[in-house]
Amino acid sequence: MVEYLFKDLCLYFPSEKVLVFSDIHMGYEEELLRKGVLFPRKQLAMTLGRLRLTLEGLDIQTIVLNGDVKHVFGSILRSEWHDVLSLFDFLLESCEELVVLEGNHDKILFPIADKRSISLVDHYRFSDVLCVHGDVLPSD
Repeated sequence: MVEYLFKDLCLYFPSEKVLVFSDIHMGYEEELLRKGVLFPRKQLAMTLGRLRLTLEGLDIQTIVLNGDVKHVFGSILRSEWHDVLSLFDFLLESCEELVVLEGNHDKILFPIADKRSISLVDHYRFSDVLCVHGDVLPSD
């Protein structure tokens, strides 16, 4: 059995030096604004601040972003471009490998991921752990 710790909203696997989290939903604020809901744009700053605290003191080799990086289906909002790239840049400074699983909200994430040469995958394995977003199970 692989040892893991909860670190805020993330799972940390110390012996593997892997941090896993999911469902950031960048672009949620812009979607609300488009629907007429006045909502302060603080998601990116709050997310990066919280992740900064989470990463403190951890020895991390791999970060697994386990799906639903962006929020809107069928298009890429301006804020999604900016915020997801900022998130990727922040995470890439904190690890040797960034693994991004494609969630059900991420069907059009690939143009953003391409900007940072990040491949999208449907699952990721390490030790005896299988990471999947949950909307689709891998065939193997």
